[in-house]
Amino acid sequence: MTSLSFAPSRPDCAVILLAHGSARVPGSSDSAWACRDRLRAAGCFGGVHCAFWREEPSLRSFWPMVEHDDVRLVPFFLAEGWFTKHILPRELELDGPLTHRGNRTMRLCSPVG
Repeated sequence: MTSLSFAPSRPDCAVILLAHGSARVPGSSDSAWACRDRLRAAGCFGGVHCAFWREEPSLRSFWPMVEHDDVRLVPFFLAEGWFTKHILPRELELDGPLTHRGNRTMRLCSPVG
């Protein structure tokens, strides 16, 4: 397993792992939750959360959990594709790779891979 100790500390920043999820396949989101837990344990970011297209918390309902104004949206997908280019920006109402809403800045990152 790769160590996360090399990551710069960003206590002013929240990371949201965006994944597909499934209401029908138990455990389909386990890897996203495990990654969230590892990132939280590393203490590199002020907040680390998960949001899903097909389970809770949904892509449209997770925002109340986020207290930070600098938000990195990280697709938990293998590569760029339909979800990263179309579904995620639509569901999150993003203007592009960089979106400003009030005091909040949201950066859509490349997929985890």
